[in-house]
Amino acid sequence: MFERDTLVPIGRRALVVALSGLIAYEVGNLLGIGNKFIAISAVIVSQAPSLGRSLIKFRKRTIGTLVGVLAGALILWLFGTGAAQIFVAILFGYTVAALIGLGDASRIAALGALAVVLAPAGGPLLSAGVRFLDIFLGAVIGLIVMLIVYPDRASPKVLVGLAAVPEELAKLLSDLSGSDWTSGTATKAAEAQKSIRRLQGDLGNLRPLIQEAGHEPSSSHQHPAMVASILLHMLGAADSVFEERRRLRAAPPLTFAEAAQRVASRTSEQLAAAAIAIRATEPVGEFPDQSEICHALLQETEELINNPPADSHEMIRLVGYSTELRRLAHFTESLEGLTVVAAPAEDHL
Repeated sequence: MFERDTLVPIGRRALVVALSGLIAYEVGNLLGIGNKFIAISAVIVSQAPSLGRSLIKFRKRTIGTLVGVLAGALILWLFGTGAAQIFVAILFGYTVAALIGLGDASRIAALGALAVVLAPAGGPLLSAGVRFLDIFLGAVIGLIVMLIVYPDRASPKVLVGLAAVPEELAKLLSDLSGSDWTSGTATKAAEAQKSIRRLQGDLGNLRPLIQEAGHEPSSSHQHPAMVASILLHMLGAADSVFEERRRLRAAPPLTFAEAAQRVASRTSEQLAAAAIAIRATEPVGEFPDQSEICHALLQETEELINNPPADSHEMIRLVGYSTELRRLAHFTESLEGLTVVAAPAEDHL
């Protein structure tokens, strides 16, 4: 019913959450401080889906905790402790944190306010200080357990996601270059456009992962956002290539067809090489010079314009196809030399 690829990550995350709560509770017992609040905050922190996102949220949660305990201290000072005060403290702490833009960390602010009013450790300021330490310590424990037991990083997902774009685009372009000029090719081109739409969506979904990966320790990231931007433009050019190919109604002159096939084949090879390099975290190698074959296609296009076929609309489509194909080749060449992930950060210290 459930596949291993689904069960294993769930099991690992559940282990992280359980261990975080248990260790935090025992640390609270050992130190003689608020074990319940330490355990709760540890569980909340350890639920983040990746280490990078945990580190991003850790900063906001620390601020949220500070806001919450100060809000709780104010309620404790003004009204004391009790059921009504707990309600007011949670409401006040959450609202203040949300208004200053802490987002999900507002829940931690509510927890901080609750901790101060529910279990005061002396005066308002002393209670705020003690409960801030409780929750902050729990958050640190949650991060440490995640780092040791299951450091689910965003970086590998970024690499896989970025590499998948040129890899799949290379296959689509290879199929195009090997196709004849029959009506069946138009159907293939339309299907390729659907794949491109999906790849564009996948790239959009990578944006938060790229941000998370940039906050993860042990690796220094270079250009993932730039590579994603280039790939997005490349997909736009590829979509135009397939759109122009889909609109063609007849076979072009043989020399034009051969020149276009050479450009498409070479671009496909370069895309495949770029995908391998990105996945291996290596710089994209130097591509064979494509200017000669692009120029040959340009010459065939000019010949077509100088000696137009009877169907002028078909000539315009062929010119558009040639233009977009050469544009895609130039976008592909812009990947040359880029690296998504560099050496470990300690090498740069």
